[in-house]
Amino acid sequence: MQVSQILKNQASQVTKQAKLNRFLSEKKMLQGLPTFIRPQLDSVPEDQQFKTELQWKYLPGDKVVYLDKGSKYHGNFCTVTKQNQQSNGFQLDHNGPMKQTPTPKSIWAEGQSSYIVPTPQLVTQKQIKLVVEIKDKITNELKKVVVDDVEFKGTYFDERYHKRMPVRFARGEKIVIPWPKPDLPEQEDVLGTNAENVRTQTFWPTSLVQSPIPVAALSDIRNHNSPQQFVKKQITPAVLRKLTPPKMPKTDVQKARIQERNVLHQQEKARKATLTNEEKEKIGEKIYQHLSKNITD
Repeated sequence: MQVSQILKNQASQVTKQAKLNRFLSEKKMLQGLPTFIRPQLDSVPEDQQFKTELQWKYLPGDKVVYLDKGSKYHGNFCTVTKQNQQSNGFQLDHNGPMKQTPTPKSIWAEGQSSYIVPTPQLVTQKQIKLVVEIKDKITNELKKVVVDDVEFKGTYFDERYHKRMPVRFARGEKIVIPWPKPDLPEQEDVLGTNAENVRTQTFWPTSLVQSPIPVAALSDIRNHNSPQQFVKKQITPAVLRKLTPPKMPKTDVQKARIQERNVLHQQEKARKATLTNEEKEKIGEKIYQHLSKNITD
């Protein structure tokens, strides 16, 4: 038993030494690269690289402030644009630190006219602090507040990231700091249509009378595994009961209002004059006499 444990320890040490040697060789190789492709921050071993939101603390889209007293960019408000996992670094927008980098003409961008171009410089997690907007209780104005550090308590399912995310708080405070809106690229499916061809018409109807679906294929359009009652043309009473929502019970106020409306309707109906048969005969006789008198005259 002791021999097997010793062998396992030796194998583990050999694996760690191999990873360390590979890391050192890669680091030495990167130092010999040209300036325009050389990484700005030193790489970290694979087991020390950030992989979760708890380790990163900040994601692309977060508003941060750059803090480096020896830099002219100290105190600038920036936005995190990218994360660099090899160095655990962050790339900021144009308000962040820039570095004048010489670039060969073979990789010039469109409209570039100089060999020296400003490129964003990677920063470490210690060089930035999160910035949040908090509403002032007195003036009701939004103010930018720099958070010294964040902590995480519990998790929730974020529909924007399609996964469970930790709840981010300002350290020592009950202020919840929401995660930024993710800029997720749309993944093209193998069977999907390209965006350039999505509006291209590929079918033209030849007749308004004849169906474009062959007669032999009509029986395969519907799902044969669906319940039989949904295939029938007529709805059965059982299905009708399922589709009819129940009547909501009326409150006492609604019942009193309905009763009052019925009483008013009965009173209005009673006010209307109703003629009896005798009154109708008298009116008809008067009209007949009047017409007869006019005819004789």
